[in-house]
Amino acid sequence: MAATVERGSVTLALRNSDHKTITLMDAIAVFWLLLWLVIAGLASYEIWSLSRLSDSAEVSAGAVDRAGRALQGLGELPLVGAESGELGTEIRTAAADIRESAARTRADVHQLSVLLGVSIFLIPSSPVLGLYVPLRLRRRRDVAALRKRATVDPDDPSFQAYLAQRALTNMTYDELLTVSADPARDVARGRHSALAAAELDRLGLVPRTRN
Repeated sequence: MAATVERGSVTLALRNSDHKTITLMDAIAVFWLLLWLVIAGLASYEIWSLSRLSDSAEVSAGAVDRAGRALQGLGELPLVGAESGELGTEIRTAAADIRESAARTRADVHQLSVLLGVSIFLIPSSPVLGLYVPLRLRRRRDVAALRKRATVDPDDPSFQAYLAQRALTNMTYDELLTVSADPARDVARGRHSALAAAELDRLGLVPRTRN
């Protein structure tokens, strides 16, 4: 229910807003998306950087492996015995485990950084991406259709009447009075041209100049 009310409110706001207001709303939406994209990118980078800790572990694993290899070499000497060789093997096995664990840790950190970045971006951006953008595209298609009709046949009586009715619905009373002293009477008597031109201007569409 709340989502339906919110969607209806945004739809009404987009429908009733003039071209300048829509441009401002678009700028705010783009700024909001870019802001959270930057924040998400920085957070993701910081988490990704933690994978450098696994590099230190791999370096340590390499040193341990070299020590184990040296002990394995000593085990081949008659005076030292096989125990050194067995110890070297155990050490090298431990080094391999450390290296494998470091690789898993690096992969987990990388995955976490991506998931965190996506989450940080999507959670605050979902109202814009899921609600504003689809409704904004719908308005854009509506305005494009009106622009095409205004270009092809701007004097069509049904088109003029439609635009005048839109003006009555979408413009404030003060705005209507700047166009007509009695907007409702003008519409009732079929005098649509002034209100139709005002609605086209409100949408950012320049009405055709009459000769």
